[in-house]
Amino acid sequence: MPSFSCSGSITAAATKTPLIITSGGTSSPRTRITQFILSASGTPSSDAGYEMQVRRATTAGTATAFTPLPVDPAETACETTVGVNATAEPTYTASSQLKDILANPRATWTWMPYQVEGELVIPATASNGIGWQLQSAGGVGSAVFVDATFRE
Repeated sequence: MPSFSCSGSITAAATKTPLIITSGGTSSPRTRITQFILSASGTPSSDAGYEMQVRRATTAGTATAFTPLPVDPAETACETTVGVNATAEPTYTASSQLKDILANPRATWTWMPYQVEGELVIPATASNGIGWQLQSAGGVGSAVFVDATFRE
């Protein structure tokens, strides 16, 4: 199973998506998120925490295309689609928060499952995916970043 890396950022504002990873469709493998890191840039305006939700989506919205980088350069091309800095928000499934994270803008925050069964799985259904949506900006100085690793 090849692994890929991707990252996205967005100016800090409520209900904005810096990164969305979506399935290529029924013939694509079920993508599994294996790690992600949250961070903020700029001088924080305060120590007020920001809230990031990892949510299921049924459409990708409009975002800048990002070509995932293979962790092993000998791997085949990625079938999963990645979008960054969404200008039109994805359609998120109601009450679909896989993770709801409150983080301090002065620190990074890392998530990794303890076991393979804990990986976040994207169904092999066209346009379905997982997105990171900022719920509140807190004291973030300028932007929030999401760096993610996934496997197909």
